[in-house]
Amino acid sequence: MFIERHDDGYTRFYFDEPLPDDFAARLLTELYALSKPMRAGLLGAHASREKSVDDIVAEGLRKSRVDLGGTMHRNGSYYFDYVGGHRIKVDFHPNGHLDQWGEPTALDRGRLPVVVQRDYDEMYGQGTTEAAIKLALMP
Repeated sequence: MFIERHDDGYTRFYFDEPLPDDFAARLLTELYALSKPMRAGLLGAHASREKSVDDIVAEGLRKSRVDLGGTMHRNGSYYFDYVGGHRIKVDFHPNGHLDQWGEPTALDRGRLPVVVQRDYDEMYGQGTTEAAIKLALMP
């Protein structure tokens, strides 16, 4: 894994090694565990309190794969926004940095999987995204 920190506040974590097949679920589980409900998410968190973490993560994975119209993202990416009421705001691009039509962008590094965060570390503490990633990569 190598990390790029940009002046615009984004941090990108590129993976140059194979990821576990269930990496998206593992990552979301760790991000969810380290996050908390905020603002409008308080209602979602209250509604989710009877659900298991596995159910919340499964629902978060499903919702993050589709746009507002319910259509799957062509680039295969996951856009974790609010999950179970917890504010996440982290993206996972398993096929590299592709645009909405599935074409490589200027940020693409040869279709290496990438996790992108801007607000997560600011909300939950510097290095929290990297810690979640490392936990998700553990066997």
